[in-house]
Amino acid sequence: MKNQSQYTQDCLRTWKAGNTTASDIFFIGELPKAAEVEGQHLEFQARHYEEVAHIIAGISSEILGELEFAFALRDQTNIIEEIGDLQYYVLIAAQKYNTDLTGVSQESGLLFSNAKLAKFCLDSPFKSVKYHAGELIDLIKKYEIYKNPKVTTLNISEGIRNLQVAIYRLSLKNGFTPSEAIEKVIAKLKERFKEKFTIEEVSNRDLEAERKALEL
Repeated sequence: MKNQSQYTQDCLRTWKAGNTTASDIFFIGELPKAAEVEGQHLEFQARHYEEVAHIIAGISSEILGELEFAFALRDQTNIIEEIGDLQYYVLIAAQKYNTDLTGVSQESGLLFSNAKLAKFCLDSPFKSVKYHAGELIDLIKKYEIYKNPKVTTLNISEGIRNLQVAIYRLSLKNGFTPSEAIEKVIAKLKERFKEKFTIEEVSNRDLEAERKALEL
């Protein structure tokens, strides 16, 4: 995918990267050194699982709610937006799990051991996106929550790339590229978050202004 690092940087500015501090968990200045170190460790762990939850919840909600509804309405602007939103979470996942998406496209190919599964995914780009999103979420769950030794970050990276291929195919079928979709979403997010992520701007969105940013 072109300009992955730049897109990811633009995406991450709209999330709470670096906003959490140890003081949110403990009053560090009032604790002995050992407790301070433990507090910093707990902060790191809390931040890590917050990021994982953000990825899982984001991918799930975009596909199961937003994207499916956009297709039901046949609203092209909204379809581009929701595929871009999904691309947003894939870019954050790629950053989290050190996954290079350079060159990932519809020509990358998806390898299936099951012929019926291959036909299922290749016949319907939207079903393919849902399948590969579920596959990725399951891998993250097994690695992060269940600590399954048979699942590694390499497996997760493969899952991310498979989902990226599916997003690419779905985008092209609808007349645009993932790059075009994420650029629209970044414009929307810059309209929503003037400087950085804030709860106030999430809770009090100007939907009309965001729609105009998407339609430019």
